Amino acid sequence: MAHRLKKTVAEAFELPMDVMMDMPLIHMTGTLMVTVENHRGIVEYTDRKIRIDSAAGPIQITGVHMTIAAIEREQIVIRGSISGIQMDGGR
Repeated sequence: MAHRLKKTVAEAFELPMDVMMDMPLIHMTGTLMVTVENHRGIVEYTDRKIRIDSAAGPIQITGVHMTIAAIEREQIVIRGSISGIQMDGGR
């Protein structure tokens, strides 16, 4: 119920959905960097796969030589040779 109300309010007032619904916002800079905002923490971390929890479900980033360049409360920055991003919208 609260989820539907937040969505309705966001649409009615033309507010950003990522802010109102706590949805992840993912920015990709070529194949070299990915920034994930509104995360809920790291679930798995190797230099080939990083899984991040979010309100929309897990986000999996794959590639090679990946590192976490920065991690803050609201944002994670990943660098390396990024080959894919997959979301499982299970929530």
